[in-house]
Amino acid sequence: MKCKIYNRNEINELSQTYDLKLPKPTLKQLNKKVKTAATKPKKLTRIQRNAKELNDNLPASERWFQSLWPYRDLYNQVLGKFIPDVLNRTYRYVIEVDGSIHLTSKQKRRDRRKDNYYKSKGYKVFRVKAYDIVSYDKCLTDINKLRLR
Repeated sequence: MKCKIYNRNEINELSQTYDLKLPKPTLKQLNKKVKTAATKPKKLTRIQRNAKELNDNLPASERWFQSLWPYRDLYNQVLGKFIPDVLNRTYRYVIEVDGSIHLTSKQKRRDRRKDNYYKSKGYKVFRVKAYDIVSYDKCLTDINKLRLR
C-alpha cells in the first residue's frame, strides 16, 4: 500500500475543498524547524579534522607535487585509519610524498605500517621523494602504465 506525501499547498487545497480547519503552524514552530535543520552540522571525526587541517595548511613538499601532477586525484582524504597524500579510488593507488622527516628510522617504520595497510585494502603504493624530479618521473611513468591497463 502506497502512502502519498502531500506538500503544504496540496494540504491547503484539500482543506478548502473539504472545509477542514487545520491549525496553522506558529512562527515559533516554523523558526524551530529551520533552526534545528540549519544548526546541526555533521560532526567530524578526529581523523577527518586532521585531513581538513592538512588541506588547509598544505606542506611545501605536497604543494610542489600538486603543482606538477597532471591528474585530478584526491588530496589528503581519509582512507581507513590513515590520510594518504594522494588518493585515487578508481585506479586504486596511493601516493605518499616523502619530505626530510621520512629519513628517520621511526618514521620509516610508520611508513611501512601505512604501506602495508594500503596494500591490504587493495591499493598500490607509490612513494615520491620531495623535490626529486627523478623519483617524480618514475612515479608518473608507473601510474601512466597503471591507468592504461
